[in-house]
This record gives sequence, C-alpha cells and structure tokens, in this order.
Amino acid sequence: MTTMVATDPTDVVTTTISITEAAQRALVRAELLSIRPWDALEREQIAQTLAWVDDSGGAPLCRIAKQAGDAAPASGVLLRAR
Repeated sequence: MTTMVATDPTDVVTTTISITEAAQRALVRAELLSIRPWDALEREQIAQTLAWVDDSGGAPLCRIAKQAGDAAPASGVLLRAR
C-alpha cells in the first residue's frame, strides 16, 4: 500500500490518502484517458504514457524515496509517496 501526501504550499492543510498500487495506476490511467489529444503527436504521447503506466517493469509508479539534491517546487501541489 502506498501513502500519497498532497501538500498545497499556499495552505496549511495536508491530506493523506492510502491507496494500493493498482488503484493508484487506475487513477493515473483514468486521468490520462480524460485528455483529448490535440494532434497525432499528443495521441502518440498519451499512448506511450499509458503503456508506461500499465507496464513499468515492476517499478513503483511514484518515487518511494527522495533523490539526492531534490528540492520541493517553489509553488504548486507536491505529491509524493511515503
């Protein structure tokens, strides 16, 4: 089970949601399928991304540890796996 933490740097609220890897992949897949491609290139990129989500070679969909030298973005929403 993966714990996803969504942190909005403009707010003091942090939401933690625990979901399985399969559910996490299903959510990402559904989001990708909701995108209407503008052209053939975007259609190809969405197809490639879906293939990656479906078959990541056993690797987790999200990082499970912070990489060396990684810094949080200055703004926006940060999603990380714990």
